[in-house]
Amino acid sequence: MSHRKGMANKARSREENRQKEAKEAGIVLERKQIIRKERERRERGVGGPSVGKLRGGLLQLSKRDVADIEGPKHRRIDKKGKRR
Repeated sequence: MSHRKGMANKARSREENRQKEAKEAGIVLERKQIIRKERERRERGVGGPSVGKLRGGLLQLSKRDVADIEGPKHRRIDKKGKRR
C-alpha cells in the first residue's frame, strides 16, 4: 500500500508541475471536470412545482407523477360485497 501511495503522490506532483509550467509558458490546458453524483436530487426553488418538469411555460407530468397525484385505484367489489 505504501508503494501505491508513493506512486499516486508522484503522479500528482508530476501533473501539478506540468500545469505550473504550462501556465508560466502561457499555454491553456484542459479544465478540470466537475463530476456530479448520478441521481442526485436537484433542490427546487421556492414557488416552483413540486412534481413534473416545467419546460417552456408548460408543466409536463409523467405517468408516474399522475399516478402519485391520483392515489391508489379502488379495488373491484363483486355482487356479494367482497373484494377481488
